[in-house]
Amino acid sequence: PITLAEDCAGVIEFFSSDIGEPDAQIAAMFATVAGQLAQYLERRRLQADESRRVEQMLRAERDRAQRYLDVAGTMIVVLDAEARVLLLNRKGCAVLGRDERDVLGHDWFELAVPKHERDAARAVFAQLMAGDESAGGNENAVVTLDGQRRTIAWHSTILRDADGTVV
Repeated sequence: PITLAEDCAGVIEFFSSDIGEPDAQIAAMFATVAGQLAQYLERRRLQADESRRVEQMLRAERDRAQRYLDVAGTMIVVLDAEARVLLLNRKGCAVLGRDERDVLGHDWFELAVPKHERDAARAVFAQLMAGDESAGGNENAVVTLDGQRRTIAWHSTILRDADGTVV
């Protein structure tokens, strides 16, 4: 048996074409292997439990942050380094006329910036990603789901990781 404490996690069976006399050394070796397997399985179970706990904490933290962002009276958009939408609050969804699930993970410039303004907007984004904080504040148009053009006054903020790298 593969046991840890009083719990049986499984059984190892070996088959042979001939039946020999019981060998204490072989039985001890199999008991050792079974014990090591049980410890490995227990470590994996504990790691999985910890991973689930951390995921639940992160999900709860994200949900709480999303609730704070959703009550904001302004549109809040968070982009990753490739300009994909990581977060769009409720006001942003209303301004664009889109559901959050239709926006998350998509290229912001392809999704919301008028075609003739995309190159200029991408250039400003590249400056921001290079760390140029002065490139952030301006006014641009966005295009809603139904094709309406809306002018938005923006303030861009650069987010950095613990090492100071722009994210």
